[in-house]
Amino acid sequence: MRGEMPGKGRELLRRKGLVILPLIGSLTVLYGVLPTLDLQTGDQSQLLNIPLLLPACGSRAVANACYISFVTCKELSKQDHDRKNSQSDACKCFLRNGCSAECNHAIHQTSTTSSLSGCDFFLTQQAVNSGGMIGQRSTFANETKEVALKDSSLTDAKAIQERTYTRYSKQITQNEKQNDQHARSGHERFTNMYNYWKQNGSSSPAFHACVVGAGLSGSVIAQRYASLFPDRKVLILDKRSHVGGNCFDYVDAKTGIRIHKYGPHLFHTKHQRVWDYVNSEEFQKKGAGKWIRWDHEVRAAVDMNSTSMQETTFVPVPINGISLNILFGLNLSNDAEVTAWLESHRPRNEERCSDSTESSAAQGRKCQNAEDQCISRVGRDLYQLIFKAYTEKQWGRNVSEMDPEVTARIPVHANFDSRYFQDPYQALPQGGYTKFVHAMLNHSSITILLEVNFFEFRDILEDRNYCSELFFTGPIDSYFNEHLGKLEYRSLHFSQKVFFDVGETSYVQPTSVVNHPSPNVRYTRSVEYKQFLRQKSNHSIVVYEYGTNYIAGVNEPYYPVPNKENRKLFRRYQDLSKTLEILNKSNGKSKVHFVGRLANYKYFNMDQAILNALNLFDKLYQKTRKIHEETDILGLGENQMQKGMQMVGQRNIIEWKHPFQRIVLSQAKARSHLIRTLSPPESGISLIVANGKIVDVRDGDGFIHYMRKAQYIYFFKLLLEKYSNVLPNKFYININLSDHPKEGYLNFCRLLANSAQFLIPNSRFVLDEVVSGFNDYENYGHSPKNLQAEQIKKRINVFTYSQAVQKLREMDVVPFENKIPKIYTSTIPHPAKVDYFHYAVDNTDICSGYVFTGAPFGLVSLHQDAYVRLKEKGMAGDHVKHDFVEHLKYKYLLYNDGNSLSDRTRILLPIHAVMIRRRGSAYEEFYTDKLKENIHYVGYQNTAELRAIISRLESFPLLSKKIIQENQEFVDEQLNFNNVLEYTAHLLHELLVN
Repeated sequence: MRGEMPGKGRELLRRKGLVILPLIGSLTVLYGVLPTLDLQTGDQSQLLNIPLLLPACGSRAVANACYISFVTCKELSKQDHDRKNSQSDACKCFLRNGCSAECNHAIHQTSTTSSLSGCDFFLTQQAVNSGGMIGQRSTFANETKEVALKDSSLTDAKAIQERTYTRYSKQITQNEKQNDQHARSGHERFTNMYNYWKQNGSSSPAFHACVVGAGLSGSVIAQRYASLFPDRKVLILDKRSHVGGNCFDYVDAKTGIRIHKYGPHLFHTKHQRVWDYVNSEEFQKKGAGKWIRWDHEVRAAVDMNSTSMQETTFVPVPINGISLNILFGLNLSNDAEVTAWLESHRPRNEERCSDSTESSAAQGRKCQNAEDQCISRVGRDLYQLIFKAYTEKQWGRNVSEMDPEVTARIPVHANFDSRYFQDPYQALPQGGYTKFVHAMLNHSSITILLEVNFFEFRDILEDRNYCSELFFTGPIDSYFNEHLGKLEYRSLHFSQKVFFDVGETSYVQPTSVVNHPSPNVRYTRSVEYKQFLRQKSNHSIVVYEYGTNYIAGVNEPYYPVPNKENRKLFRRYQDLSKTLEILNKSNGKSKVHFVGRLANYKYFNMDQAILNALNLFDKLYQKTRKIHEETDILGLGENQMQKGMQMVGQRNIIEWKHPFQRIVLSQAKARSHLIRTLSPPESGISLIVANGKIVDVRDGDGFIHYMRKAQYIYFFKLLLEKYSNVLPNKFYININLSDHPKEGYLNFCRLLANSAQFLIPNSRFVLDEVVSGFNDYENYGHSPKNLQAEQIKKRINVFTYSQAVQKLREMDVVPFENKIPKIYTSTIPHPAKVDYFHYAVDNTDICSGYVFTGAPFGLVSLHQDAYVRLKEKGMAGDHVKHDFVEHLKYKYLLYNDGNSLSDRTRILLPIHAVMIRRRGSAYEEFYTDKLKENIHYVGYQNTAELRAIISRLESFPLLSKKIIQENQEFVDEQLNFNNVLEYTAHLLHELLVN
């Protein structure tokens, strides 16, 4: 027994009919009749607390002992009238009697709980957190948390607890039994596998690689290993009942809303390799679902009056120009003004401290603590309003007691971009992270075992005869049994509240995530998952997060605690791992690799976790690394390696330099779908090529768009003049000219990620009749059949895209700030486009445009009354009124798909205007995956958003100018005509030569 129970305590237990028997390392209670003690009065049964403590205490006997010790200590301290001292004495007594870690947690919670004592709160926390089904635990958490949020009296709290315990006790007990059965089944399956291997062929390893942990890091390792070595077996196991690690999500049964169990996970990355990896076509085929663009925004609920919650203001975070304008009533309008304001509110240069993340004029003075660092970085005003209380709630200690590293990388944006992340790739998986990880692990060589504790089968898993290599993703100090000491972590506690009948498209919060920097609110942030990807539900759920101490076996380790002691201890564990590697070579044990955030004692974002695993895998398998980088970006298996080697060799000879190689390689994998015979599509053509020249052209049997036909003949003539040496001597080019892409053919657009619909540039990359002013809708698609490229060239003065860009810039002479501050578009009445005109006719102060309703189109789905009103305002008619030059007069240009992909992007990009583009296009061109929302265009979902968008852009013109600048650079550096030709040649080379 850790400590001898005080004499009075032992006497009290004797009076209650209990006998205490000391055993080494724990307390064991033999009892006939359990006491019926309330935590506060001793007159009501609390037996339901006991089974809920099992995961923390390890066994029912120890749980009973901990519980009874606590009750005893509470009764011993009743006579103390000072509540804080009473709790402290009770917890100290509890500390001496077998549950030290749990009591430490209870003591910490005392300081942050207003209506429940620390130890009472601890028991409540355990009831919420210790296993069981998600929905039932969450319901319990909701009812319990309402006490603290409303600051009810202890009597009210006890009443709610009693009602909750009564309601859920039977269900929770049953769920725990089911969990025990699942765990036993996982253990039994592993045992059976091992016994079978032992009896039927233990001469060779059962698994070539064993991965401990089925989170992102472990799943990447397992997937890469199985893909590169499909003839080798991989085992991945996890102590949890699911894959995905902390990314695990599920659909709430009551509301139909997808929730992230371990806190919100927003994928973002600047690493092209990571983005290519998660978008692997292999994963898509296995049901991973698409990644949907999601620009994450966060608001901070700032308490403008420290004594009242009545003046809460929501401001964007990270802090930026918009935030400063709201917080301090400013009128900052450009980046320079934001930078100047931030600089003026920092301490004077000689008072600042320096850190590794910035060059400071304060040479020689090191930041003493996190407070010192934060004030030097953002100034005292922002520190007090935004960072101080939030940081203290998150880390559970005063900012002045924390290491400077805690606040060293606080993001502050000297601009007006309210997005939380600045990375070019930001997305959420349409089907959820769990589904994505299942697709990663869906491989015939991978065996998944859940609810299996590595440490229970450690001797087997580290036996080189059973498992050749071991990848460990857990805490590195746990692997070494904390031999050198225990690394510190900070954890999180979650409670959730369901809001019923709020409306299918209505939300509770202004953004999906709200930070709460006020000291008057105990939680650090609240998350409304319904807003992620705009989920449809009549209800909503808000999950509240609380920073808390990490207790092994009770909660999860989320954040390494950054300080010198922990960094030094981690380095010692790293050194120990290197010694282990040497020892294992001689003692018959598996080679062990440490991977992931816990093993590296470093907080990783999701992309960092993936990249860390990919880089480790490359490092371990140097011989295949080059092939991996060049041909396996999207998950090729070993059966493709020989082809990959050929591709690498030929690519090195040709030295392709264009920026669209990823999409070429993705299409190359689908080359078996390409129709290579002379087979013109119904609405298309076949070019017959011999010895570097087009010798004949065959039309399909359907409608032929003769302008596009002439343009493509001219385009491929230019291509063959430059690249015939890397293409076959004789081949056919089957081109689909219609707006609707077809598999097996070359198309100017395709359905998203359908690699069997091969992408070539839009025909208007040459002989652009739109820019040339030859865009007369009356002859739309009905030019004479004998129209040839040379005849078109006499009527069109723009031969290539580079010339089109030059002409647009020559015509685009009005400075952006002097253009008309409205949205403009001209179109024919596609059903998907007329909603803009239905909106525009009532909002002409921000909208303009022209819709052509002449033959052969008519009104289509344009409402008759809207057409009449539009015609009265000069915005509709059955004759051509506006040519493309009209676009150059306006600041904002609308981009919408019609019955297929709109192909205007290429000519909107060079214009000094902002493209406003509807999200959710089902189509793509060969370059459009490189265009990012809020970098190259402004996205919208429905026309009701347009007014707010224009208001924002007008208020902050710098945003518009940055978008324009990005587009100019994209056109010049990536979408220039040389790259367009080279992309097409590279694609044909991959499809026809390899």
